[in-house]
Amino acid sequence: MLLTTMPRLDLVKLLPKGGEAAEIGVAEGNFARHILRTVAPERYHLIDPWEHQTREDYKTDAYGNVAADVQESRFQAVSAAFAAEVQSGQVALHRAYSSDAAPLIDDGSLDWVYLDGLHSEAGVAADLRDYSPKVKPDGFLLGHDYTNHSPAQQSGFGVVEAVNAFCAREGWHFLVLTMENFPTYVLVRDPASPTAQILLASVLYHSAGAVELSGYPRGYAYQHKAIVVGDKTLSYPTFSPQT
Repeated sequence: MLLTTMPRLDLVKLLPKGGEAAEIGVAEGNFARHILRTVAPERYHLIDPWEHQTREDYKTDAYGNVAADVQESRFQAVSAAFAAEVQSGQVALHRAYSSDAAPLIDDGSLDWVYLDGLHSEAGVAADLRDYSPKVKPDGFLLGHDYTNHSPAQQSGFGVVEAVNAFCAREGWHFLVLTMENFPTYVLVRDPASPTAQILLASVLYHSAGAVELSGYPRGYAYQHKAIVVGDKTLSYPTFSPQT
């Protein structure tokens, strides 16, 4: 695995251009705009229920689980912003839970998928289970918020646990992890595949700094430590060998 100082907005620019991709957890659509502008997939699935939740596991999601009227406003704004792309067929807008939208996407059809939906361990595990079959054999599984620092724990995140367990169980490999307050991970089935090697080379070429952690997460205990100063979170990852 390559641990890089490159932020996610720069990392995703290096993904294969064109093709078919999906984003789980669209919210206001800012990340989707960036993807369409820089990666320009030929077909981009935007998946979000845009619905207020009363379930216990959603209560700590202050950004994603907003009031019903705000959810409706977000959906209408996203619909208007991408109206031309929906009309052309470049964007498929799915107002649905990720589990309900998954059957609408063919197995083995996606060059990559970006997971940023429910951040509980069960929620992330379900998205990994549902969307990994949708990815091509040499495609990428990406996701946001791979962190277990104190702000994430307070918000009920289980991303680290779910992703690590998925890799151990299904044989996927970490390829890249960003060193941000809320990191992005990239997983692949075969890190030696041409597409994986091209992405690694691109990250190395464009990154201000990177280190390799061979075999991660096997043999490591991960703790994303954070220092909160006012309204800012300053974080750094630690990787302790496990015996």
